[in-house]
Amino acid sequence: MTEYQWYPGHMTKARREMEENLKLIDLVIELADARLPESSRNPDIGRMCQGKSRVLILGKADLADPVRTNAYVKAQEEKGITVLPMDARNRADAKTLRPAIQNAVKARVEKDRKRGILNRPVRAMIAGIPNVGKSTLINSLAGRSAAKTGNKPGVTKGRQWISVNTGNMTIQLMDTPGILWPKFEDREVGIRLAVAGSINDDILDEEDLAVWLLRFLEAHYPDAVSSRYGIEVPSAEGTGAAEVLKAIGEKRAVLGKGGEPDLRATSHILLDDFRNGRLGRITLEFGRIGVSYMSDQSYSEEEKNTEEENTGKGGKMRGVVSFFIYIGVILFVTFLLIRFVGQRTEVVGYSMTPTLDNGDQLIVEKISYRFKDPQRFDIIVFPFQYAKNTYYVKRIIGLPGETVQIDYDGNIYIDGEILDEHYGKEVIEDPGIAKNPITLGPDEYFVLGDNRNDSQDSRDPAVGVIHRKDIIGRVWLRIYPFDKFGLMKGK
Repeated sequence: MTEYQWYPGHMTKARREMEENLKLIDLVIELADARLPESSRNPDIGRMCQGKSRVLILGKADLADPVRTNAYVKAQEEKGITVLPMDARNRADAKTLRPAIQNAVKARVEKDRKRGILNRPVRAMIAGIPNVGKSTLINSLAGRSAAKTGNKPGVTKGRQWISVNTGNMTIQLMDTPGILWPKFEDREVGIRLAVAGSINDDILDEEDLAVWLLRFLEAHYPDAVSSRYGIEVPSAEGTGAAEVLKAIGEKRAVLGKGGEPDLRATSHILLDDFRNGRLGRITLEFGRIGVSYMSDQSYSEEEKNTEEENTGKGGKMRGVVSFFIYIGVILFVTFLLIRFVGQRTEVVGYSMTPTLDNGDQLIVEKISYRFKDPQRFDIIVFPFQYAKNTYYVKRIIGLPGETVQIDYDGNIYIDGEILDEHYGKEVIEDPGIAKNPITLGPDEYFVLGDNRNDSQDSRDPAVGVIHRKDIIGRVWLRIYPFDKFGLMKGK
């Protein structure tokens, strides 16, 4: 099965714009897809919106399994999170959002009142992944076609403000482009998003997705296919899924050359029927996923019993003391090597293309920077401040004490002089915060990804300049793939 990852360059720009616009915002309305409520929540939105009032909407609830939706809502409410399932096209559903907004900004309104400010409009940002129904929700709230909509990702291209009057309050809604996150840690998340239509269809293998969907339906909604297409459904396991697709193609007379069923076209029909609810109300998330909102109690009891069996009596523990001492020594030595000498790391994403590619295995050395300062064009590793256990690999461009600026022609200036460098994959389109001169402090470095138009780096306020103490080490050696094995030279 293909692993789906989709993070085009415009999403990096959209993410930066969202962070800048958050300064104007009182409230964030996050939209998720009720058919995959966990998979459709972008973790980057949660990190960016910390400190802002938030309301969570489960859009397309009319297409989701109501039992699963109710279970998710209940699990979130137990955490103190208000969740509103709705069909964004239904204006009656959309109106239920208005009191939730009023409740969410109650403290801000009261603060304004004490300062003598009355009836200041509430500014709310509608945020979420592509094709989740953000613009549709705005149109329902506004009672008119105020935002562009479409049943495909990428319809909203830039910032849109729409005013909505709620009687005693004016709400100014900002529609934003849908954004995903750079790397799906769980392969199944990418598949669910692709099946639901939140990833651009142009990069998808629809037959692959159709096979996954048929197997999922067989396991959780066994009558969905036969009810929709009026066919006998064999097992979708193994090669059975292809037989099911053939049967659907024959029933619908979707035939190709030689009168054989066209599996590609049939796969498109199956996915379209799911996305539009013609297969019934279906949720793609079951069991222990994300917040474990439907965890199986018998599973946890089994874990508990296994743990008790493995604990053993005191005599058994005495027999393994020496073993644990040995393991402790090994771990301590390994810690010293990783902490002070070097460690292996893997590149995730394409921000350093063409120098480094997704999946490259690297050795990061930590010794040299104890004796000398980082140099221009060194490739370094440092932690991303807004995500635990997330590290970025970038190239040093600006050194302490220098002034860095990037113009709209993509030129990089160091102390007013154009930098002569050849690492950038293409001309920079968005200078970000470097459109204005940035003077680096005595321990600050300015970094860029070599894939200049698909990199979150010092141009982004979420990354900014890098302090000397935060640099973990220098990328020294590429050990995989083997045909690219070799030292990584900064100059």
